[in-house]
Amino acid sequence: LRPGGALHFIEHGKSPNAKVARRQARVSPWWGKVAGGCRLDRAIPDLIAAAGFRTDTVQSYRYSFPELTGRTYEGVAVKQ
Repeated sequence: LRPGGALHFIEHGKSPNAKVARRQARVSPWWGKVAGGCRLDRAIPDLIAAAGFRTDTVQSYRYSFPELTGRTYEGVAVKQ
């Protein structure tokens, strides 16, 4: 990013529902093989923070059924 730039993201990832998250963890290795490396079980806000970004607001919502593949995270992050 340019100095002062912002990272706008929309990404699907790990469900906050523990039961769904366990299913995502079981399915994710197989899913990645058929979906080009895609992972269902990644904690998107944690990964963005670990990369040195700060998020002021992150929206999380289910955009499709089942939630196994439809949990979405959307927000804006800036470099800390």
